[in-house]
Amino acid sequence: MNIEQLWPDHPIRVMMDEHQIILQNLAALEQSLTKLNEKPDPDLLNTLDSIASNLLAAEKHHQREEEALFPELEEMGLDGPCSMMCDEHITLRELKHQLKALVVQLISGAAVQDQMGRLIPDLVGRLREHIEREDTILYPESLEVLDDAAWERITAQCEQIGRCSFSR
Repeated sequence: MNIEQLWPDHPIRVMMDEHQIILQNLAALEQSLTKLNEKPDPDLLNTLDSIASNLLAAEKHHQREEEALFPELEEMGLDGPCSMMCDEHITLRELKHQLKALVVQLISGAAVQDQMGRLIPDLVGRLREHIEREDTILYPESLEVLDDAAWERITAQCEQIGRCSFSR
């Protein structure tokens, strides 16, 4: 099975669709960064708060990978890539929480633009690379090695966990 053949609610299709929304948020975050050097207006602050919240809302995405997809892949001997992705999830979680904390400080009037200027490019770069590895390596590999029974288990587990609040 390849990605083009997936039904709309297939776990990989859902995760890839969520990746697209996350990437849109990253692009908006980069655009917001260019406006941060000026005095942040209420619209920019609302945008930054919304983006930070959306990135944190991706936790269910990570949870579905870690609790549903990765265990099945590990049983097929792909524990190395899964371990690497889990390690990256830990780092990404920390960076997303740092972003949210800085946005809260910025809304409160703190001058944290320099910190955000360092954090945002790091977060955006790491998250884009992570998504690229999942979309082009891990997900296609999972479609090759997992059988229908595994996908049924993954689908059931994903449905229990639920989707991200921003997911379609």
